[in-house]
Amino acid sequence: MKFKSPDGWVFCSMQEAKFDFCATHNCIDCALEKHANEQGETCGYYAACHPDEAARLMGYEVIEDDCDQTATDSNHEAKSDGGKPRPSLVPPALIRGVDSVREYGCMKYSDPENWRKVVPQRYWDALLRHVLAAWDNWKAVDPESGMPHLWHIACNAAFLMQYMEEEKGEATKHLP
Repeated sequence: MKFKSPDGWVFCSMQEAKFDFCATHNCIDCALEKHANEQGETCGYYAACHPDEAARLMGYEVIEDDCDQTATDSNHEAKSDGGKPRPSLVPPALIRGVDSVREYGCMKYSDPENWRKVVPQRYWDALLRHVLAAWDNWKAVDPESGMPHLWHIACNAAFLMQYMEEEKGEATKHLP
C-alpha cells in the first residue's frame, strides 16, 4: 500500500509518509500523536501497526497498488522469473518492523549509514539483550524506542546478515 500526502507526494511506506508528515508538523498539535498516546502507544509504533488509521489522522490518502503481478497462463510466458528471488514472500510485518527500527535509528543518529560503523559483536550483544527482554513476553516493548523487542531483534539480525553477506559472500553460498 502507498500513501499520498495532501500536496500530492506519494510514499511507498507508512514510515516514509510519517517522516514527511513529521517534518512539517509539531507533535503538540498532531492528531496522530494524540490518538497514539490515548492508545498508550508512541506515534511511530501506532503508525506501523495501524497504517490506514495513521494515514487518515495525518490527512494522507491510502493508495492500493494497482499492479496485479499474479502469473496467469496468458502472461506467464511474457515474463520469466524462474530462479529469481521473490521478496513478496517476506512477511510484510518483518519489513515494517525493521523499517521502523531503522527510521528510529536514523532520527536518533542522523545518519542512515551509521550502523556500518558498529562492529558486529555489538549487534550480537544488542540482539541478545532484546531476546532476553522479550523472553517471558514476546510482545514486550523496548522502553526507549516504544517498539517491540522483536522488531529490534529482526533489525540487529538484518545488520549481522548484511555483514555476513559483505564478508566473502558467505550468506549467498547457502542459497539453493
